[in-house]
Amino acid sequence: MTKTDAILSVLCARHNPDQGFGETIKALIVRNVEVGRSYSDIAAEARCSPATVRNIYERWIALGTLDDEPVSGRSEEVTSQK
Repeated sequence: MTKTDAILSVLCARHNPDQGFGETIKALIVRNVEVGRSYSDIAAEARCSPATVRNIYERWIALGTLDDEPVSGRSEEVTSQK
């Protein structure tokens, strides 16, 4: 296991599955695909499905971005608490 692989494992262990992956984790996923690791190996380490790894990588290739796609619906209002 390389140092980068270990970083991916640590970050994903602390990841809240109710939230999407952050840019750092997505960048590590892309890097791991580009060095030749399989989607299923990366998915096991990142605790997600191989389809998620594929989608992140394909979005990177097609659009050159790690940002999430916009979602439909009203934006969440930010209010100050008093």
